Amino acid sequence: MNAFVSVNSGFGGAEKQFDQMVKDLREAGVVGDNWTYQRHDLSSSSRLATFRALCRQRGGTVVYNMSVLGIGIWPLLLLRLLGNRILLFPHVVVSPARSRPKLWRLRAWLQVFSTRLADRIVAISDGNLFTLERFVQREKMSVVYNYVDCENDTPFQTKPLNRNIAIIGRLQDQHKQQLTFLRQHGSLLREKEIVLHLFGSGPDEAAIRATVSEQCLDDHVVLHGWCDEDTIYTHPFSFVLNLSRWEGLPLSILEAIYRDRIVLLSDVDGNRELAYGDFLFKSDEELRELLVRLVVDQDIDYCLLRAQKRRLYSRCNRERSLQLMGRALQDIDPDNACRANK
Repeated sequence: MNAFVSVNSGFGGAEKQFDQMVKDLREAGVVGDNWTYQRHDLSSSSRLATFRALCRQRGGTVVYNMSVLGIGIWPLLLLRLLGNRILLFPHVVVSPARSRPKLWRLRAWLQVFSTRLADRIVAISDGNLFTLERFVQREKMSVVYNYVDCENDTPFQTKPLNRNIAIIGRLQDQHKQQLTFLRQHGSLLREKEIVLHLFGSGPDEAAIRATVSEQCLDDHVVLHGWCDEDTIYTHPFSFVLNLSRWEGLPLSILEAIYRDRIVLLSDVDGNRELAYGDFLFKSDEELRELLVRLVVDQDIDYCLLRAQKRRLYSRCNRERSLQLMGRALQDIDPDNACRANK
């Protein structure tokens, strides 16, 4: 028996993308009835129950979803010890420059060890591929880009702009920068009458609410909690902001470009593949300048926006990514009943 396996704490963009890919692979006939799907959320289920379920997967092919390479390694090790072939599917591969120096040596070792447990590895972006090539042979890797269901090549639609910005993602971990953003740019939100919409939930929510109250931002910050993408895009915002210190190929930004929102992105791997330089920032000062130029003054190059959307269609469309995933499955197990390229 073969299996897709996802073991994580919580449900974020990585889990959502993996869920959708499994569903699409089945609907497209790329995998058959001999494939199961185990999804374990350690925030709501016990490790013992997860361990027992994983122990039933022996001697097959496993596509293992890993949100951040090297984090939560024990299920991967267990599946390897049970004699499975592993196709590792990491969403974020952290480069040394983006990690805390004291933790990098341990993080680097865990990343390398994770790749040693796998027979083959999928890179979801060129940035991930570049970082992985530092310690993994190129012949061991396949590239399968994150994608949205964008089969129709609809050009960017120009719409009336407002001063509403959305941040989409869990309120924790590296996204703690949402707190920093409010503390450093709260005055700009008030002065320029900008409204910030936060879509997501997590441990930092209480601290964010306290900061909003302390800085008198109640009229400028709206916390919506977790919402599906269709609900998110019923709200009136023209811009989507990403503050991450590292990314793979963020699904929330793919969806924002597909839905004709203007993205403002931190200048990191993954984000660079989706936006041109006019929409990237490296520091808080550059972010402030970008907010004033794009959100307040609305000095926007629509030619670049149209080019970004064309690039999305050419690289991150569903049909192409499913074909690439089918080839990756054939590479790890040529005898598997994979019909993607027949």
